[in-house]
Amino acid sequence: MQLYVIQRRNDFRDAADLEAAAARSTAEGDKEGSGVRWIRSYVVQEENGELGTFCIYEGDSADAVR
Repeated sequence: MQLYVIQRRNDFRDAADLEAAAARSTAEGDKEGSGVRWIRSYVVQEENGELGTFCIYEGDSADAVR
C-alpha cells in the first residue's frame, strides 16, 4: 500500500462543519474491502479564517483513495 495526501483548502466554515465532514470521511475511508485506510488529518486555519485540512490515507491505488 502507498500513502496519499488529500489537501482541502478553505473547505470548512467552522468546527461543526469540519466535524461533520470528518465523520463522513472516516466512515467511507475505513470501509471493509475498500482498499483505503485513513491514517490522520491535520487542520489548518487559512488566511481568510476558514479551515482546511491535510488528510493522510493508505491505499491500494490513487483511484481507490479518490
